[in-house]
Formats: sequence, C-alpha cells, structure tokens
Amino acid sequence: MSTAQQHDDYDFDPQGRTENVWIARTLGREMFYEGAEPRAKNLKEKLDGPPRCFVIRRPQPTSVYGGVEFWMQVGVRTDGSLIGVPFYSGVPVQKWTYKDKKGNVRLSIKYPPKDDAMGDLVKLHPELIVPKMFDGKMELWADGSPKRNHEEIFSVEAYEVVFEFTEVEVPDPKNPGRTKKKKNYVNGPDGKPKYAINPTPYVLKLRRPWWQMLKDRVLRPKTEEETVVEQVMAPDGTMSAPAKKKWAGKLPTTDLSQVMLMMWARTGDDPAKGAANVEYSIQFSEKMTINSQAINPVEPLPSKADGSIDWFEVYPPMTKEKAFDIIAKAEETVGDAGSEAAPAGPPVDENGQVIEPSSGGSDDDIPF
Repeated sequence: MSTAQQHDDYDFDPQGRTENVWIARTLGREMFYEGAEPRAKNLKEKLDGPPRCFVIRRPQPTSVYGGVEFWMQVGVRTDGSLIGVPFYSGVPVQKWTYKDKKGNVRLSIKYPPKDDAMGDLVKLHPELIVPKMFDGKMELWADGSPKRNHEEIFSVEAYEVVFEFTEVEVPDPKNPGRTKKKKNYVNGPDGKPKYAINPTPYVLKLRRPWWQMLKDRVLRPKTEEETVVEQVMAPDGTMSAPAKKKWAGKLPTTDLSQVMLMMWARTGDDPAKGAANVEYSIQFSEKMTINSQAINPVEPLPSKADGSIDWFEVYPPMTKEKAFDIIAKAEETVGDAGSEAAPAGPPVDENGQVIEPSSGGSDDDIPF
C-alpha cells in the first residue's frame, strides 16, 4: 500500500466515521499548517507560513495518551484500491515492549501483551497487519514482509490560538525584482498580538518524531547538558569543570496549561523529495503565555469521573468480537490462497532463552 493511499485512507475507522465523532476532531499533520482542517489533502500551498498555535488544555499525565496503532487493509473499493483501517490496542504502549539482547527496549508484535484483543489477533495472525497486494481480481497477503504496519502514537488535548494578520507585499530575496506576500501580526492597544481561542478542543495526534519534540522541548525540557571536553589543569593544580551547553529554549512558565505551542511546516533541504520535502517542527513561545484553564470548552472531549480524558472513547480499542470477525475472514482468504503464515514466536536471546517483555518500557515510551 503506497504512502499516498495511507493518507487517503486516514478517514476510515473501525467503528465508522458516523459512530466515532472524535475522528473529525483529531489532527495529524494538519496541526502544522496554519488554517488547515482535519483530513486536509492539499497542504503544500500553506508551507512556510505562520506557525499554527495551540495551548494544552489538561496537562496532567493521564491526559497524555500513549498507545499502539495498527493499520490493516480490510477491504477493496470498486476501483480496486485497498481500504486501510486503523485499529488500536487496549493496553499502554509499554506492554508492547521487550528488551533485545543488547538491552534496548523495542516495540514488538512477535510477543504481544496478554489479555488484549489486539494482542490476541496479532499473535494468531501476524500477517494481517502486513500490507496486502491486489492484482486486479484477488487479494493476496504479502507474507514474509519485514515491514509491519504499526506504530506508536501519542496524543494531547489542546485549544487552538488564532492570531489576526494583515498581508503586505515585500521584496522576494530569492527572486530579485519580484515581491511576495508576507503576513504581519495585528497588535492590540496593549502592543501585543491580537488573538482569539477556539473553545472546541482538538486532539493533536503526534507521530514519534513529533512526540519527541514535544516531550524534549516542553514536557521535559533540557535546560543544560554536559559536553565532553578535555579537562585542563589550572595553575593552582585544580582541574577545570566540564563545560556545559545551554539548551536554546527557555519555558516562560512551569505551568504547562499556559505554554503556547507553535507548530511549523517548512520546506525541507532535499528538493529531490518533491511534495514530500517538508520539515515539521514543534517549538513554544518564550514571550507569551495563555491560561487554558480559564477557557470554558465547547463540545469537550469525553472525560472520566476523575476529570481525565477517556481516551478509549477517542481511540476505541480492538474488541474480541471484532478480532474474531477479522480472524474468520482472514482464514477464509488464507484458505483461498492455499497457504497460511505461521504465528511468530517470542523473541529470544543468543542463547535461545525467551526474552521477557519489559515491565515499564523505556523512559522514551513514558508520557511524563
């Protein structure tokens, strides 16, 4: 299944768009493009524009979702193209991890967690989450492919901060003699940019690199880090202390509900990538804070009794009934094809001993 098809199939959900109303409120790559809406297809014209800005609504750890998403091709359209559907595990991402023989924590489908419908499905039919091929008449499993169509996902709930702009013509430094349009912020009487806040919260769905940016720059900012330098002995016989490199960013406050996130989508440095030549960046405003707790949400996301987000409503986990239905259909297809892939066993070390799954994952897999 091509990358383009995966983007086109982003709308599909195991419950269906009509049953899961939160899909329309979930932003993927659109969160980086100022003025973009969910499921926007043509975003190239919005590259290199102003950042799209958000403020986290509920910053407590239980309001950050870390899970595992599996893409499966579960049908064929009338034009022969495949329908891809995302399915979610009902257990945290840490329970899908294990340690390899070098001690690294890995995400695995070979040793899925117990008591999870998605895990049971993967254990019985790991080939189901391998992209399928279509030859015009028959669906074929792409057995033996090393690429598994699954990934970690992290999500937060946030309000969008919308600024006022004016457009002006300025000289284009890349094209002498020509001009280009530039957006300038409109300031209010206090001299600060004027803005409004959309009180209907979004779900920001963060892929692995984007999650790392958010965690490292905002949720767990690194204020300074040691750098390896040669120590020099001073005239008094003492050794110089290791040099420290300051991190470029400085949070304006420790209250994450007031930190304004700035999402950029910029043209990358590799023109050969064509339309895929895009770099995404998550930063924050060092000068401006907005109190999200003072905003009364309109159409809020589903909540639990303790006030945290009910993420299983936003990302409905695989049910045993759905897993059984998929397995039955898969066995019919496998029977037609005349072969069936054997279930993968648990990971083993160099001595042939089964590697136990990690109890808590690595620090990189924990939201806070």
